[in-house]
Amino acid sequence: MTLVDQVRKAGVVGAGGGGFPTHVKLAGKADTVIANGAECEPLLHKDAAVMEHEPEAVVEGVRLAMEATGASRGVIAVKAKNRHAVACVEAACRGSKVEVHLLGDYYPAGDEYDLVHEVTGRLIPPAGIPLQVGTVVCNVETLANIAAAVQGAPVTHKMVTIAGAVRHPVTVKVPVGTTYLEAIEATGGLATDQPVLCLGGLMMGETTEVLDTPVTKTSTGVVVLPREHHVIQ
Repeated sequence: MTLVDQVRKAGVVGAGGGGFPTHVKLAGKADTVIANGAECEPLLHKDAAVMEHEPEAVVEGVRLAMEATGASRGVIAVKAKNRHAVACVEAACRGSKVEVHLLGDYYPAGDEYDLVHEVTGRLIPPAGIPLQVGTVVCNVETLANIAAAVQGAPVTHKMVTIAGAVRHPVTVKVPVGTTYLEAIEATGGLATDQPVLCLGGLMMGETTEVLDTPVTKTSTGVVVLPREHHVIQ
């Protein structure tokens, strides 16, 4: 079975929020694979957690993606301010063909147009995709899932950040289908009696008062705010 088939069978999709089927990206041809670990959403740290706890899996995912697409260059892009994540992926890259590219602390460093230009100097055409300029971009968690798929493991869990008006802000890995309320209660509970969920962060996310909203394969985290908070208003 090819890597493309293994990834498709494992249900690997873009874990940074986009949800694009990863096997489609791996079926293309490129000279550069970029692991997107920029993570621009304020208060969300799930990508940093993946790089800190599963750096070898991320590097292996990049290697596998390079092999599938014929790429000669593999890059893990991460903000320099995330020193622990940087140290972990740098250590995991030693002896491999994968390099680390440090990004500045600005928004939106993780945007594919900006990221591809920052790493390769190439400009994706308007309404285009990275493959058009010989590049494949995958979220770091997606790449860890690619490495797991080769071992026959499907995507059943998701790394998410629980932040804001909660008693214990934390990043955790939970089973897909877990509700945000269950995740919040398991990690300490709410710190407001009128919670509103900002799913996916404050900049690009969406709000809901449905606490039983489930974590999906594209979830990145939640920022809980009181209903009277000016952001919610």
